[in-house]
Formats: sequence, C-alpha cells, structure tokens
Amino acid sequence: MITIGIGFQEKAKGRGIAIPTDLESQVASMFNKAAMLSRQTSKWLQAAKQPKIERSQSQLMRLDRSIIEGLQDIVCLLEEQLKPLVQSELSLLVDILYRPELLFPAATDARKRCENGGFIKRLIKHTEKLLEETEEKLCVKVLRTLREMMAIDPEYGEKGDVLRNNLLTRYFGKGFIQKPENVDIGVSRSATITHGPGAKILSRAGRTLHEVQTHLDREGASDLVVELVIKSVHSPSIFVEAVELGIALLEGGNPIIQKSMFNKLMGGDLSQSFFKVFYDKMKDSQQEIKSTVTVNTSDMAAKAHEDKEGKEVDKISRKRGSGKPNGMVITDELHEELNQVAVSNAQAYANLQNGLAPGEDAANNALEDIGEKLDRNKSGGASDAEKDEGQLSPKVLVMQPILRFLQLLCENHNRELQNFLRNQNNKTNFNLVSETLMFLDCICGSTTGGLGLLGLYINEYNVALINQTLETLTEYCQGPCHDNQNCIATHESNGLDIITALILNDINPLEKTRMDLVLELKNNASKLLLAIMESRGDSENAERIMYNMNPKQLMDVACKAFHQESLDDVGDVDDSSTNAEEGVSPKEIVRHDRTLEQIVFPIPEICELITVDTKIRVLNTTERDDQGSKVSDFFERTEDMFNEMKWQKKLRGQSMLFWMSSYMSLWSNILFNCAVLINLIVAFFYPFVDSVPILLFDVVYREETLLNVIKSVTRNGRSIILTAVLALILVYMFSIIGFMFFKDDFLVAVDEEVISSIEQKVADTCSIGDKEKCEATETISRYAREASEQENKAEVISIGGELKERACDSLVMCIVTTLNQGLRNGGGIGDILRAPSSVEPLFVARVVYDLLFFFIVIIIVLNLIFGVIIDTFADLRSEKQQKELILKNTCFICGKSAFDNKTVSFEEHIKHEHNMWHYLYFIVLVKVKDPTEFTGPESYVYAMVKDRNLEWFPRLRAKSLAADEGEGEQVELRSLQSQLESTQQLVKCLSHQLMELRDQMTEQRKQKQRLGLLNSASAVLHNVST
Repeated sequence: MITIGIGFQEKAKGRGIAIPTDLESQVASMFNKAAMLSRQTSKWLQAAKQPKIERSQSQLMRLDRSIIEGLQDIVCLLEEQLKPLVQSELSLLVDILYRPELLFPAATDARKRCENGGFIKRLIKHTEKLLEETEEKLCVKVLRTLREMMAIDPEYGEKGDVLRNNLLTRYFGKGFIQKPENVDIGVSRSATITHGPGAKILSRAGRTLHEVQTHLDREGASDLVVELVIKSVHSPSIFVEAVELGIALLEGGNPIIQKSMFNKLMGGDLSQSFFKVFYDKMKDSQQEIKSTVTVNTSDMAAKAHEDKEGKEVDKISRKRGSGKPNGMVITDELHEELNQVAVSNAQAYANLQNGLAPGEDAANNALEDIGEKLDRNKSGGASDAEKDEGQLSPKVLVMQPILRFLQLLCENHNRELQNFLRNQNNKTNFNLVSETLMFLDCICGSTTGGLGLLGLYINEYNVALINQTLETLTEYCQGPCHDNQNCIATHESNGLDIITALILNDINPLEKTRMDLVLELKNNASKLLLAIMESRGDSENAERIMYNMNPKQLMDVACKAFHQESLDDVGDVDDSSTNAEEGVSPKEIVRHDRTLEQIVFPIPEICELITVDTKIRVLNTTERDDQGSKVSDFFERTEDMFNEMKWQKKLRGQSMLFWMSSYMSLWSNILFNCAVLINLIVAFFYPFVDSVPILLFDVVYREETLLNVIKSVTRNGRSIILTAVLALILVYMFSIIGFMFFKDDFLVAVDEEVISSIEQKVADTCSIGDKEKCEATETISRYAREASEQENKAEVISIGGELKERACDSLVMCIVTTLNQGLRNGGGIGDILRAPSSVEPLFVARVVYDLLFFFIVIIIVLNLIFGVIIDTFADLRSEKQQKELILKNTCFICGKSAFDNKTVSFEEHIKHEHNMWHYLYFIVLVKVKDPTEFTGPESYVYAMVKDRNLEWFPRLRAKSLAADEGEGEQVELRSLQSQLESTQQLVKCLSHQLMELRDQMTEQRKQKQRLGLLNSASAVLHNVST
C-alpha cells in the first residue's frame, strides 16, 4: 500500500498535477508513520527470535526503573485526558447540594425536609462528628464539597459539558433546565450588593456568591468553621480545609458571616481556644523560618555581589546531573533507551493486534505525548531541584490561608473584629496583630540582621506570602482602627523599619527577573504605611515613619517604579512626571465626627473621557442651595456624567463614530450656516418661503441673550397667563356693556373694494345655469348661504363717503371687535367707536366707558403683563451677572468667598483643595473600585453616596480657613495663657504675703501667751508671799 501510494504521488508530480500543500503533508506524515511502525515491528520480531541477551544487575535495575517511569508517565497522560470528565462527573455533587429535594418524589416527607434546608444542615452537623470519629478523609471531602458550592464555575470542556447535561437529566429528570428560576436555594432574590466579589453570579446556583454564603451560614457553616479550627489541633489537613472553607464563606467581606463568627466566639467563650490555634501556628512558622535560615551576614554580602557569569556556570553544572525528587538518576542514555523501548513495544503491539489499522494514530499520538513529556522532564530536572531548594516548609505555607482568613475577618473595615484580633478580654490574651507583624519581620530576615539585604531572603517562592502578610496588616489598620495602628507603629520589633526597607531598598536578584512581583510588593508595603497613618488627627505615626525614610530616596523609588519601562527614554521623563502628578488628586471630606480630612486618591482612567462641553455646562448651570453651595445639584448630575463617561468609553471602540462625535460643535455650526444660506437663496430667488426658516431658531439656543428673552416670557408664564385671563374677563365685561348700551356706536371702517369683490363672487356662483341648479349644487348653495348670512349679520353703511360696518349686532361680534380693536389701539376701544355728540343722552356714560377701558385694560392690565416680562428679563440679567461673580469669587464646593489674608489664594483653593472635578472623580472611583480594596475614607464615602447623604462634602468649611481660624485661636490662647501666668504670679505674691502675715500673727499670739503666763506666775508668787 505504501509503494502504491508513493507511485501515485510520483505519477501526479510527473504529469504536473497540483497537489495541495496540506494534503501532501498529511500523506507524507501518514507514510512516515506507517514506515516507522513497519520498521519497529520488524525490529521487535527479530529481537523476539534472537536469543535473550544476558544483562548485568545494574542494567536490569536501570531498565526496570525506566519501565516504571514510563508507566508512570502513561498513567499521568491518561489522568490528564480523563481529569476533565472525572471533574465534571464529581461536580454534580454540588448541583445535588443546591437542589437535594429533586432526588425525591414530590409531596414526600423527604422532599419537604430537603426543601427546608434540612439536608445541608444535617450534612454540616455530621461533618463535625466525622472529625470526632477520626474519619479525616471523609471530613476533608465534605469540606471541599461545601467549598466548591461557593466556587466560580470551572470549565470542563465540550465532552465534560455533555456528560454533565446527561447526568443532570438522569438525576433531575428531562424537564430540568438549569436556569436561575429553577435553582432556588432558599434565599431572597433581592440584590444586597451591586459590585465586588460578592456580586458574582454562580451559574450553577443561579444566585450571587453573597447569597450562597448567607444560605450556608444559616445552615451552620460558620459555626462549623469555628468548631473545626478549635478541634483540629492534631489534624493539619482538617485545619487547612476548615480555614479554606472560612475563606470561601468570607470572600468579599460578607458582613453576615463576620457577625455570625463573632457571635459564635463571644457567645460560647470559644475565643481563647480559637485564637490560641492561630497563635501557635504563627509561632511555629516563625520558629521554622529561623531554624531554616543558615546564611549569615557575611555570606549574604558575598552572595549579593556574586558575578553573573559565575551564576551561569553554576546553572550549567547543575543541569549536567538532572534528577527527580524521588532520588532516581535519569541520564541521557537512559532516556534514549526508554524512548526506543516504549515506541517499539507500543507500535509492535498495535501492529500485531490491529494490523496497522484503526489504532495506529491514537497509539502514535500517545507515544509522542509520552516522549515530549520525558523530554520536558529531561530538560526540567535541574530546575525542579532548584525549586525544591526554595520551597517553603508546610509549617510556613500554612500561614498563607491563615493570613487570608484573618484578613477577610476584618474585610470592609469591621471595627469589632479588628479590635478582637488584638484583644479578646480573656484571661490569656493572644495579640494576633503583633504576631502578624513579627512574622513579617521574621520572613524578611530582619531578625537575623539582614535588613539591608532583603533580596537574599525574598524570592519568587515566598513573595506571595509576604504580600499576603502586608495585605493582612493593612486590613488590620484601615477604617481606621487607631488601636491597631498604634500597636503596629509602637511595637518593640522593627516592623516599621522592615516595611520602609521593602519600599526603599532594591530587591535583587528577584528584581532582575520578576519586576512585576517587586512592584506589587512595594505597592502593598506603601498601602500598609498609608493605612498606619490613615485618618489620624496627630502626626506621631507619620513622624515615626519619616524618621528612617529619606524623602529624596522615596521620590527616586517612585520615579523608578513609574518609569521602569522607559528608563532609557530621557526625553519623556518630564511629560510622564506631569501625567503622574495629574493622575492623583487631593480633596477634603468631612468625617462622622465633623472633622475635616484631606485625602489623596488615584483618578480612574474613565474620568478622562468626560467632554469639555459637559464640564462647561455643569459649571455654568449648576444651581446653589440654601447654604450657598452647589453640592446638591452637582451630586444629582454625577450619575449622568458617569453614564456619559461609560458611553464615551464604548464610543472609543468605534473609531468612525468617535471621530464624528468629536466634532459635533463643528457640524452644528456648518448646519446653521447652511440654513442661513438656504434662507438667503429662498429670499432672493423664490417667490415663496418653505419651512426652512424654522432652522434659524437655532440662533436662540446659541446666544444666551436671546435665550434669556425667551426665558423672560416662559419663566413667569403662570403670572402672565393669569394676567391675560384677567384681561379677557375685563374685555368680556366691556363687550357686554357695549352690546347693551352702545351697539350703534360700533362702526368699523371696511374697504370698498373688498365688499364689491365679495358681491361679485356671490353673483358669479349662480351665473352658470339656472337658479334651481345653482341652489341644488352643494358648493354654490354654501356660498349663497354664507352671503345671505353676511347680509343679515353685518350692515354696511356709508358715512361721509366712507363705508362702515356695524360690528356689534350680536354679542359674539361685539366680543371679537372689543378684543381685536380695543387691545390693538393705543386709546382703547374708544378709538374705533363712533364719536358721540354732547347732546346725546348717553354721552357721559360713553365717556366713562371709554376712560375705564383705557385706564383698566390698556394702562393697568397690559402694563402688568409687560412689566412681568421686563422684570423677568432684568432678573435674568442680574442673575447672570451674579453667577459670573459667584464663579469668579466663590468656591463651588464649600461656598466660601472670603480668602483675604489667608494662607492660600482662591485660585489655589479651587484647584487643589476643593476642585469640583476631583469630587466627581472620587465618586466615580468608589463606583468602579472593588469594595474589598477600599481604604477607610473610600469606604466611608461609598456608604454616604449609596445613601445619597451629602454630609461628607465640606460645606462652608476648608482646612486652610480652619488653619487661619486656628491661628487666631492660638493667639487668643497665648494671650490668655500670659494673663493666667501673670495672675498666677500675683496669686503667688499674695500667698507669700499672707504666709508672712500669718507668721507674724502667730508670733504675736505666742508673745501674748508668754506674757500672760509670766503675769499669772508673778501673781501666784505674790499671793504665796503674802
């Protein structure tokens, strides 16, 4: 067959037939495999016919080892291929735990108990008993399964998904479709959180991670974690699984889980036993680190200055003798022999069984995979040995989940648990905050005197643990928790020194190979220092930190980190520095205790997408509140501006639309100019005007003055409308009076030509045909009827050669005439009425009628309407001037305008202290940032924004103004202190004088007593003598 195939291929080439490249390569590979298999089969058959070769004991042992290793590789290969299917099958256990009631028939007691959560609750209670019964393996499996209920859905591949769907159908029935409405685990559907880890949807559960955590907590999972941690002192595997389950429950800082664990520890007096386990684990890990560190300072210094070429030579020498962790030495010769034996045996076996038929491709692929794996083992033996040298011991590795668990206990700045980790108020207190700091000192090598040589202790195997330690210490302090801050800052160990050294010192050789890990480490160390100084009214901790920190060195480290990708590009340094300064923003907020705090935060990238037009519009149109601040209206517009940023971000993904939208002002100007041009063309070259002039009204929107003209009418529209209604009522009343008393005076001049043309049209309508046909025609009859009605309603008379029409023969016509002619004439309705004679009986009434209409309707009512419009326009103009003055001299945020003789100017204040856009950027930051990464101020502002509470804005307050007021208070205090000191001196002087006076009085009293005694004694002697 091979010969025939080769012959066909040669004939095709000889005749010039084009063969596709991929087809030719496939045919060639198939022929090569078949030929190789044939050769190996013949070799195997020849080897079987030859007599058995005698081998030495060492060769047999080496061959046995190679065969065993080959079998192990085959098992590993099969495991890799079958692992997704096994995992997909095992994953159904989690689906069953979500809906265990579906395994039982409907309307049964077992189904009802499972629907009420009885199955999970009993499983959790049984897990604790498994530990008591020394069933550790089963207990570990149950804990892992409970943890998988809160895991993000893994990928099982196409075959794994098919297997899962088949098994789900078998267990839950054909009608089961995995949808959120079908998977109900007994929790509320109301979303408690909007973003962050807790808001992630678990598709298999159909609920968020937060809801699944809450469900397991209600069934006793949090209590199980506490109990297992206490009882797993002698079972490391159970301890680790219990801590991992606690991490899964606390992921995202679930406050319900935190509260449940806190109540469990406080309610049963379990805190001492619980924290003693962690305390002992920390002590053991520190002791393990100290016992494994054998490098002294001199050796570290020598290693730090080791030449790079020496390192390469050392690596080459290590690669020459590759080996595996089990101690087996696998040489190049052994690998070659193993490959040959494995390939020949497998191919020969397949040849004999299947006759080079169906299984040859699978066998060849499997053997090729085994060969590739053996080659990888061959090349990676030395690296594995080096990796084992840097691996941490289990006693140290266990600190990773412990520190993560402690971090999540304090997540989202849980003040109770932050203090509880430091002080449990028990007979024996375990300060885990101090122990965590001591662990950081120990793992960084500071306890051995290697503070300046961090790079020799920090490597890619323990850098993740160091980062976790820094993150845990940061979570201890944020919020802020002042007691934990003081505990870290004033600890007897050199904790602050090691944290500062992590920021300032170079970490080599890790920095040369994994700069990303070094930057992450420095970032976490910087966050920890910020957390230690966060929201403090004093500067004690800041002074402690700056004692050993050189600001110039700190700036050098920051610049190096910022420019680490373009250090050689000197020309871009200045621009990048400017961008770095613009990337962070200071702002002031008001805390719960009404104290002002200045914070610095990074500006999110999405904030750069807000347009300049939006900024100008918001700046000019935001209204002030009662306190003179524009915060309220500005806060209401933040959501719209944030939506605009998100829309602009989507728009950037479509280059053409983004380019078009970037020149909207230009397109608007072009369209307006085109509208003007079209109207000019229509005006000069066409006898008609279409609807094009409507576009010219755009000039009203463009010019603020014209817009104010429109606003002068629309702003007080209600007042104008009510005044106009009053005018109509008055016109109606005057019309009734005129109809009753002066209907003969309502003579309105009409045009003679119009009258004659109307009569001619009426006559012409009946000139064609006879009168009967004319009256029968609907159109002609209508015109005739209208003409006859006009003749009956309005009588035209000639007065002095001028035609006049009676305009008040009916009340309707009287009202129309009064409204039309009375309001349009300057003198009122009297200007169009017949001039009366003084001898007429209604002359006086007519004069009063005309004067009342003129004064009431023309002078008072109409001027009221005009006055409202004019006053509104004047108010708008004054408001515009006031707005310009406020924008120029008043702070947008605090509303302060008095900045004379202050420490900062108004421009500096609105640019740095109370920049309105910085507050917008900060609101956007807390909306897009992961809540678990919030600092104390960010968490506080996020809660205030969520509740739409604006008390965190510094209204009528600023730190610069408070500093000046504080200086005035200091001067007053100093004057009072000087007065107090002078008063104290006066009091001392008076006291001294009083003491002297008292001594004098005492001496005088004593003298009087002595004189009295002498007199009495002399009298007694005199009496005796007598």
